Amino acid sequence: MGNWREQLDQLSAIATLVRESVATPVSEEVHRDGRERLVGTAALHRRALTPRRRVTVALAAAAVLVGGLGTWRLWSRPLSYEVRGGSGFDGPYVSASPLSPAELLFSDGSNLQADPGCRLRVDETYRNGARVFVERGTATSHVSHEKASNWTFVAGPFEVHVTGTRFALSWDPLFEEIDLSLIEGSVEVRSPLAQGPIVVRAGQRFRAAVSSRSLMVTEGEGTPVPSAVPAPEGAGSSIVAAPPASPPAAAAAAAPAPPAAVATTVNSKPPPRRESWQELLTRGDFESIVVGANARGLEACITGCPAGDLRSLADAARYTGRGALAEKCLLALRQRFPTGAYAAAAAFMLGRTHETRNQPTSAQRWYETYLAESPDGEFAAEALAGKMRAVTTTRGPSSAKPLALEYLRRYPQGVHVKTARKIAGTE
Repeated sequence: MGNWREQLDQLSAIATLVRESVATPVSEEVHRDGRERLVGTAALHRRALTPRRRVTVALAAAAVLVGGLGTWRLWSRPLSYEVRGGSGFDGPYVSASPLSPAELLFSDGSNLQADPGCRLRVDETYRNGARVFVERGTATSHVSHEKASNWTFVAGPFEVHVTGTRFALSWDPLFEEIDLSLIEGSVEVRSPLAQGPIVVRAGQRFRAAVSSRSLMVTEGEGTPVPSAVPAPEGAGSSIVAAPPASPPAAAAAAAPAPPAAVATTVNSKPPPRRESWQELLTRGDFESIVVGANARGLEACITGCPAGDLRSLADAARYTGRGALAEKCLLALRQRFPTGAYAAAAAFMLGRTHETRNQPTSAQRWYETYLAESPDGEFAAEALAGKMRAVTTTRGPSSAKPLALEYLRRYPQGVHVKTARKIAGTE
């Protein structure tokens, strides 16, 4: 009798574990199917079992059920992640400070390091991967290898599809340039500059610029690999191959002979060339731009700097968390240079600034301004996607559905297609 009670106590404990394990909702159809199978199987064997064997079988079935439920829950749950370091972590947005990196640690063992000044957005996580937007700067990734990994990194119009690898990815949104270095493994890059995916392998480097419609794959820093890049139909883009370095002997032979005598010797070196703000921005030295603006006088710069410098200062201010200064520069750009690309781009940046502040109404207004002034401009796809997100937040998916359908019609290969399909209900 004592053994029976012990077994019943064990069965009760297992039942409690089963109840606690079923935290993830299960559809009624799946629940009903499983219940019918379990009851049917038990009915077939019930008469053949002694009371003691019935309890033993029930214990075994419950143990299998607990293990199966636990495995199913772990298998189906999307990856989680934690952020270490950085100057900002607002929902899916992660910003590394100008002086120190930030790190994202995923539950499958993958990790992603955002270099100083880098900004990322984790768009979505899956059971076996994630979709990450590199909005600016450099990120180094180490993705754990699985059979069915599903990792995608998006930089502007470029999509990097990963299985298991380690790489460094840089994106400059101002000049629309991507730089990808493969350390381990391989990736596929999809872009509007090539007809098909571009395979980049360990030791290779992929670089491309949207403005010049050029791209290049090289072996590290050396020999170009033009055959790895499928050219698109037509003459819309070019594959740039760096010229091979001249052999030392040939270089020496080609060099002009030195003069027989030198009358004077100049020992003093010319002063080093001062980098422009655009160059500082390109290499991520945002703080130097702000320091330089303070040295000139912020108000004097806002009212008198050339458009290019004012745009660089606005970007540097945004990247270093000086939102008020960034907005002031962008508004000055629109006021001082009301026509042309700078004014329209400032409207888009103002929309992005207000969206990151969780101000969807203001963001929508600025995205609409950009689309009205530059309907086919360089940021048109991003502005339409931003307006779609803003309307979804303020008025719901049904109100944003026409925008989602417009995005799918205009940009069927765009980076926000998945979000648009979800809002439009066509997924």
